[in-house]
Amino acid sequence: MNDIVSIDAIQASVLTSNNGLMIAQKINSYNIDAGTIAALVAMLTRSAVHTAKELNKGNIEYLLLNAQKGKIIIIKADPNSILTTLTDTDANISLIIAEMKKAREKIINIFAKV
Repeated sequence: MNDIVSIDAIQASVLTSNNGLMIAQKINSYNIDAGTIAALVAMLTRSAVHTAKELNKGNIEYLLLNAQKGKIIIIKADPNSILTTLTDTDANISLIIAEMKKAREKIINIFAKV
């Protein structure tokens, strides 16, 4: 996650379980609570997965919320965890998603050893 948060526009990167439990975090902004992020992202991801399934759209590659004060990017890190990145409004989404995919591979390798 250090690679992700080294990008200038990143405010936070959080790895959570599918149930919303915190696994790891790296936060560059002091006004963000990682526990709140974990719980909300788990709920949002469950809803998105259910929606895609019900509408026959297949698996979700990533979720992107483009809000007035920044972006939230969510990808499945592995079958049991979710990787989330919060960014500034001017963030390079392609770069961040590429870094998140690299981080996902590292996460999969780490969890495979456990």
